[in-house]
Amino acid sequence: MSLRSRISSALQAGLGGALGAFGDLPVVRGIGRTFTTPYALPKDQPAQRAVEGRDALYGRVAYNLGPVQNNISTHPLRGLTPERISSILDQVYVAGWMVDWACLVEDLVRFDSQIHTLHQSGTEAVTGAPFAIEPADPSPEARAIADFQQGIVDSISDFPRAMGRLLLGNAMGYSLEEAVYEDKEIEIPYGGSSVSVRAPIPSGFAPVHNKHTRWDIGQGSQLLLDVGGQFIRPPSWKFLRYEASDPGEIRNRGWAPAAAWLSLIKQNGWARWGVLLDIWGLRAPVGKATETLWQDLVRRSEMLSALRDFGKGLPSLFTDDFTIEASAGISDGDARGMHAAIIGAINLELSKLIIGSTLTTEVSGTGSYNASETHASTKEARVRGWERNLSACTREWLRAALKLAIYDFQPDDSLATEGSFGAVRPDGICGRLGISPERALQLCGIPTWRVMRESTPESRMGLFKTAVNDLGLDVDRDQIYREFGLIRSRNPEKKTPGKPVPVPADAATVSTTDAVRGVENPKDPEPQTEMKKRGPRGRFAKRNAK
Repeated sequence: MSLRSRISSALQAGLGGALGAFGDLPVVRGIGRTFTTPYALPKDQPAQRAVEGRDALYGRVAYNLGPVQNNISTHPLRGLTPERISSILDQVYVAGWMVDWACLVEDLVRFDSQIHTLHQSGTEAVTGAPFAIEPADPSPEARAIADFQQGIVDSISDFPRAMGRLLLGNAMGYSLEEAVYEDKEIEIPYGGSSVSVRAPIPSGFAPVHNKHTRWDIGQGSQLLLDVGGQFIRPPSWKFLRYEASDPGEIRNRGWAPAAAWLSLIKQNGWARWGVLLDIWGLRAPVGKATETLWQDLVRRSEMLSALRDFGKGLPSLFTDDFTIEASAGISDGDARGMHAAIIGAINLELSKLIIGSTLTTEVSGTGSYNASETHASTKEARVRGWERNLSACTREWLRAALKLAIYDFQPDDSLATEGSFGAVRPDGICGRLGISPERALQLCGIPTWRVMRESTPESRMGLFKTAVNDLGLDVDRDQIYREFGLIRSRNPEKKTPGKPVPVPADAATVSTTDAVRGVENPKDPEPQTEMKKRGPRGRFAKRNAK
């Protein structure tokens, strides 16, 4: 069977799964078919209570999950065939088994240079953008909660890396990060002063490989963690989950299912191109002599010796009756050949698939494709979609983590369901701000990454000037520091003075930074004249005397 036929038949077999219910939505019992083993996965209740307990907050619980060790991979990319891809996708669609698929996607991102570049390009466009947590509304309480959550994020050194790892969910359909907490106190401005909030605060993240997850098809496609043949639900405050926005069930989303077939064809193209170059890629020296000369054994030995020396680049000597030429070259051994053409075509398809554009990553013979405004806008729209998904999933986790700063989380408590929390913490966020837990959760901040078409620093600063000077908008000074990479002076003596600015009074000047803070410049004392020194005289003196 040809490669084309094998791929066609495997695609027909592998893409036959039907779409079902979306993940983690409640399933109404007593309606429809009841699924049994292998669809109903056994739950580990002791492990479930442990992962929802207080001790689990302060350490990693996902490192030793099953069904294989964290450092073990099945490496499906080695010897990949159409039948193998179809079989792996069937495992995902039918049984929710993720081990081989997670390992294959990991191999694709690691070893396919085009996929690796495109994924990194989109990821860095999001995580490299200025980040801030915006208030949910203009109220002082919303501002305080946003400042509280911004302080949490600012204290997590690996937050950008964790967000970058989460964006791998655009390939697999979803991804997980585990949060580790510590008891900590954060001070935030509120009501003209500051308040101090003490609670379990996230201090870092650890990656969770998708091969440690399993989808319970019989429970409405619920995502579970494998704890060694049994399964637990990942608590929302402990695990941050990213979901791709493709249609269909979460485990079937992402660009990797389409990229796997394209990469398979491309790997075959690379292999065949390598064989072609190995056999025909080097031009060898070819000697030409008459048949009579070839019959002379002495001359034959001399000609063979000269041919070998010539091929090694050594000085050679031969007579006019013996010539040496290069073997014929091949036109399909370079970038014009069929193998290079199919590799280039697939790379273009991968570019459209992953970042929604071809002209932003490829270069033509007539100039850079990236000059196209249309294709740059297409890539920008795709990256903005990644940012919206990342913002939504991060806000869900921030809201779940905010509950730990609201309620008193005792060791015997379970936070699995609403209403099972302890009492409101007097030193928590609600106790300090004087608002209800429902109001606090409603005011959870909105994480944002400023993803937009890049402009010059001068034009970007011009936007800030227009917003402040012409429109009178309230622009946060910290945003300007972040976006331009400026470092706020911590020592007044190291502050960089601005240009001189005239101020009222006697037209002296101060620096821009001093003028912004409203430095006054009073007039010098007026010198006293001789008249003022002697005091009033004449009629005015007599009037004063009276």
